[in-house]
Formats: sequence, C-alpha cells, structure tokens
Amino acid sequence: MTLHQSLNKSAYLKKIVLNAHPIIQHTIERLKIPDIIRSYISSDQRCIVQTEQALSIVIHNYLTESLPLYEFKDWVRPLAAQAIGLSEPERDSIQDDRIGKALEQFYLGRHKDVFFRLALRAIKLFELDCSQVHQDTTSITFCGKYAGWSAQELLGFGHNKDHRPDLKQLVLGLTVTADGAVPLCHRIYDGNQTDDRLHPDNHKTLQKLLGRTDFIYVADSKLATEDNLSTICQWGGLFVSIMPRTWKEDEWFREKVRRGEIKWQHILSRTNPRKPDSQVDRYYKASGDHCTSQGYQLYWIRSTQKVEQDRETRARRLQAALQGLRALQTKLNKYRLKNRDNIDAAIQKILKEHHCRDLIDVEIDECCEFKPLRKKRGRPKKEEMNTELLQGKTLYSISFGVCHDVIKREEKGDGIFPLITRFALY
Repeated sequence: MTLHQSLNKSAYLKKIVLNAHPIIQHTIERLKIPDIIRSYISSDQRCIVQTEQALSIVIHNYLTESLPLYEFKDWVRPLAAQAIGLSEPERDSIQDDRIGKALEQFYLGRHKDVFFRLALRAIKLFELDCSQVHQDTTSITFCGKYAGWSAQELLGFGHNKDHRPDLKQLVLGLTVTADGAVPLCHRIYDGNQTDDRLHPDNHKTLQKLLGRTDFIYVADSKLATEDNLSTICQWGGLFVSIMPRTWKEDEWFREKVRRGEIKWQHILSRTNPRKPDSQVDRYYKASGDHCTSQGYQLYWIRSTQKVEQDRETRARRLQAALQGLRALQTKLNKYRLKNRDNIDAAIQKILKEHHCRDLIDVEIDECCEFKPLRKKRGRPKKEEMNTELLQGKTLYSISFGVCHDVIKREEKGDGIFPLITRFALY
C-alpha cells in the first residue's frame, strides 16, 4: 500500500497492488492449505504471523515474482493485505527472518504428510483424472559450501544432466497427473541416485495415494528394466515406457526397416506445443503384432519431426568428430602419439564420444624417414664424409572419410522409437 497526497491537502490517495494475488488466495483457501499445514506443523501462537500464513506468502511470491528468499518486507509492503489473506498488522510484520523460520519448521515437521493430504484434496476438489500419471527426474546442481556446515547432506557427484560433473547435485523426482500436470508426489534423492532404482518405491507411494494399482504409469526408458516391469506387473499395475536401444528387439526391428519389410500406418497429426510455428508432426505405427522376449507389447512409432531431429543430430556429431580428427592430425608423432596403438586409441575415443564409429572410416598410414646418423659430435673429417650411416624413423598419418552408404542405411531408421507396455493401446 502506498499513500499519495491529493490536490486537496486534507485528503490522501491510497494505492494498493492486487496483481493475481486474489485468485491465488482464493485457490489457497479452496485447497485449505493453511488448515492442512496447521494440522501437521506446530506454530508459536505468540507470533503475529503464524507458520501457515508465512508459507502462504511464499506461495504468493513464487507464483508471481519468484524472487530469492530475502527482502520479503519490501516486496509485500505495496500489496493489498486482504488480497494475500492477511490483516495490515500481519502484513507489516512479514520479514525475512519470519519466512526463514517458517520454512525451517515446515522442513523439520511432517511436511510429507502435508503434501500427501494436499494431493488428496486437489484430486477430490478438482475431480482429477488419475488413471494416468507421468514420472520424471531432474538434477539440481550446487556449488560452494556454508562455513561450519555440519549437517548430513544429500549432495553428491553423479551423472549431471547439466553436464557439470565437477559439481555436486540433488536428484528431484516428480510425479504428475496427465490431467493438467498436477503434482501428486515428489521426493529428493542423493546426487548419485540412478533413475532405474526409484520406480518401485514411487509406484508404492502412488498406490497408497490413489487407492488403486491399475493406473497407467508413464516414465522414460529407465523404467524399462526386467525387475521394474515384472514388479509392477505383479502388483497389477500398467505402464508405458520407451524400450532401451540396448535390447536385442531394437536391432532386430531396425534391420527389418532397413530391408523395407515394415509397413507404416498413419495414426496422428498434431503441431508441436513447444514449437507452434513448426510443421505438423505426423505419427505412424508399424503394422503387425510385436512383442519382447518377456511377452510385453511393443508399439513401434515413427515421427516425422523426430526424423528431422535425428538427421540434425547425426550431422552435428559428424561435424564434431571430423573436427576432432583434424585436430588429431596436427598432434601425430609427438609425445604419446608416436606409435600405432596410441594413435588408434585416440581415434576410437573421438569416434565413441561423438557416436560415429560406423559413420567415419579412418586409416592409419605410416612411412619411414631416413636421416644421417652421426658417430660423434663436431664437424666430420674428410675421410668420414662418405661413410655416414642412415637412421630410419617411422612417421604416422591418418586419412578419414564419411561412409555415405552407412549413413543412407542409418537414415532409414530415423524417427523411430518403441513404446513398451503390458496392454493394448489400440
């Protein structure tokens, strides 16, 4: 709230900021977030602003400004107190220390029960369709360390999705509904947690939350391990995932595609929601019945947009590999690159890094260079001029080129990905 003196010196104009806060506050009250927090998190009644009120202010801040967790007093001052669910004395009492203590009480309290109750309330209030849920993880990278920090931490080194293996990280797992992407449950894991080991526990949590096991569990290829799939099947669950490229069924099917033995049926056309200006993406399904050796149903899908992405990716990798090989040429016959084995190892490292082992043909050539071998230092005598010995030295060079026949063969399998499930999608 801001006061401005009007033209009439005895009157003042009051300016308040609303923004989207009345809508947010209405949703908070409908979800009964303060009541749920109050049920599980204790608060000091002597405080002007209770814990549930301070946490509601954090929600307002995150949804409208998403500022760092400081200078709350300056941010909340121009806001209308009623729009954020506070009285004016309560609004004026908001400051960083109160917000920090509220967050600490929430973390040390039964915050998991709060999220559980809140998810149940959202499902009931908005009549969410929970027949299909989506699960994924992401890594959150950290750097630095607080002085004197002694608490046990979950930070650790792992496969960093930000491509920063030098920094520690946390792994955040989140499960949302297909209906509106409403969060149902989340969990924070150690920095070295792999995705393939967390799905059974996450599925158990969802069973408890939804009170059923026949929901469709959608996840990436890390779900598709023999243990995970068999465990979900034993519980009577359903799943949809991407079959990994390492399974033998993948190479078998792609070989049939290269031979032209697969027929495709158009099933869907749509624009890319992330790129509205892009061309329409058309999806095709391979005709016939396909299964894995374990008996799971396979649906082979081809996307026209993924065809373009695969070709762009291949071209980018080829360019990077060729640049690496050109740079290697200038380093030959020096330091460790003086023998064939070391040179071949350097070549294979470049091709493996850029996934171009079969796309680039590299040959190592060698020649022998001879130079005079002096018997001793100094200017040779006249009788020694014609008796010099020659010393041979092996020099290496590499020649390489793109295998266009292999690229044409690989292009026939572009845009294809297999969906693995235990039930019929069509």
